[in-house]
Amino acid sequence: MSVRTVHFATNRSYDPVRLRFGVKPEDGAAPLWSGFAACLAAPSPAVDGRLRSFDVARPEEPETGLRETIADWLGSAGNGEVPLLFVHGFNFGFEDALVRAADVAAWLEGGPGAPRLRPLVFTWPSNGLGTVAAYHDDQADAAAAPSLARLFRAIADAMPQENPARRPVLLAHSMGVFATRCGVQALKPPLPQRIFRHAFLMAGDDWTDVFASTGASASAGALRPLAAMAEAVTVGFNAADGVVWLVSEAINDGPRLGANGPMPRAELPTNVAAVDYSMAAAKPPPWVQQTIPNGESETNWQAHQYYRNNAAVRADMLAAIAAGGGAVAGRRKGRHDPAAGVKEDPACWYPPP
Repeated sequence: MSVRTVHFATNRSYDPVRLRFGVKPEDGAAPLWSGFAACLAAPSPAVDGRLRSFDVARPEEPETGLRETIADWLGSAGNGEVPLLFVHGFNFGFEDALVRAADVAAWLEGGPGAPRLRPLVFTWPSNGLGTVAAYHDDQADAAAAPSLARLFRAIADAMPQENPARRPVLLAHSMGVFATRCGVQALKPPLPQRIFRHAFLMAGDDWTDVFASTGASASAGALRPLAAMAEAVTVGFNAADGVVWLVSEAINDGPRLGANGPMPRAELPTNVAAVDYSMAAAKPPPWVQQTIPNGESETNWQAHQYYRNNAAVRADMLAAIAAGGGAVAGRRKGRHDPAAGVKEDPACWYPPP
């Protein structure tokens, strides 16, 4: 394991006496807490890293602390590192979120030609519990993540606009996609400039109409402004993702983004790619060693966590980061060729050309 610095921003309640972050959101008007942590990052997804320590930036002046945290995080881009904003999913405690951000950076860096990544995690107040009751609590607290809109604005204020290559990458997973949607919805007015070189919405635990151009639901079109905030957007989905297809669909009584992809395809903004990873997740290529650790289920490890556990998917993500707003090497537009699904071209980009 290697020691990694992880920056963080959070709307979790904070106890300055016990130096502990809780599982409830701060008041919506309260400033975001921020800081950095030292984590031991594991090079393999089958091994969890560990937290060494964390420090809150200027607890007496959290707004100043947030500006300094973001400046330090973005400043790493001058050294060739790529800033990575990670928004975690359901069932993450504060310390778990810090470690997962460090591990995600280490796993992605393991791919050929990968850049050095500098993670910042937005950790909304998930309970860190895996029950149905905790799911509902987490969903309510993720909806309170319009605080994420404040982080987006702070990043925009600190962004060096003269150098697009220094823009960070956004990676949201599962319920973190829902939290991201709530943050984007809270941006009023929307941001006037792009702040991300690429945005990944992987295995999203949200409704399928988030990119629709019309609709009366609360979610309809809610993520369309993200297309203007990023040079390109990847919406990753897997039809066999049991966590969203079976569990979340039953809880929410409707189709989910992470299993069906965004609907309707024809209404996607031109820089948003709906990428079907179903074949890659179900039948990894021969060069991918896909071993499910003891204590893990195939439904979660292989079908829902493919963005981190599947080397073919990670390779596609690295190609997308390298491409910025251009064509992604190895992706085909159109439907799956069954042979391509188990070789070096696992991704499918909709709509067809």
